[in-house]
Amino acid sequence: MDTKIEEELLSCHERLYETCIEDLSRNGRKQVYSDNMSLKDLDIWRRETMPEILKTRFTKKHGIWLEKAELERLMEWKLSRGKFRPTLPKLIQSNDPVKVQEYTEQAFSVIIDYCDSSKDNDNEFTTAVRKSMELACQLRGVGPATSTLILSLAGPTLRKTLNNKLRDIPFFSDEVFEILNPGYGKIKYSTKEYFELVLPKLLLFKTRELQKIEEALWCLHRADKMYGKLDGSLANILTSVHKITRDDQLVATPPSKRRKK
Repeated sequence: MDTKIEEELLSCHERLYETCIEDLSRNGRKQVYSDNMSLKDLDIWRRETMPEILKTRFTKKHGIWLEKAELERLMEWKLSRGKFRPTLPKLIQSNDPVKVQEYTEQAFSVIIDYCDSSKDNDNEFTTAVRKSMELACQLRGVGPATSTLILSLAGPTLRKTLNNKLRDIPFFSDEVFEILNPGYGKIKYSTKEYFELVLPKLLLFKTRELQKIEEALWCLHRADKMYGKLDGSLANILTSVHKITRDDQLVATPPSKRRKK
């Protein structure tokens, strides 16, 4: 891949991500969330506070997990930055707190084991991500998309404590799927879609901070809504992304079975 495109996306992230979050915080579905947090506050909590919390847990226990309240807050962020689905918060709230800790710790432990193995290739990484997602999806209300949101915390946490080469597990968001797969049709939120049409395309980028690529692509989607039309430079970036992902796209038939998101 031309590294220029990656550099442009990372620059786009630096220039636009906070602006897009602030715009959505002012003009989104809600302005105030739990603990009187704005969407901007929630986003800072997800990107900065949670990795530090998990880093402390890892340092003390050599393991990381989520508490039920943290999972609920992640879902709140997810439904605020993306499409709102009213049934998901109740499903998340119905989980046993012990099970939330148990299954999330098991899911993160797969990534910790992958780090300990010193393996660093796409196949091994993808295998570890798939196994981790299966464990996280044991929780009610957690499907492939939400499981990747949970696991997106692993990279920022473990790069600071265990393996500075660990790649992020990028979030399976509606907006990024649409950018990577224009004209695909209705998303089923399936594991098959993530492993054929999202993750392999994001792994084309060499940066370890793949979540920043996800966020940059989300910015392009959001900026298109904010301004009605992307300006020349952003439009060029989007065209380049479409070209790369079209050239490398795997042939896949959309799955018929709908999964919880």
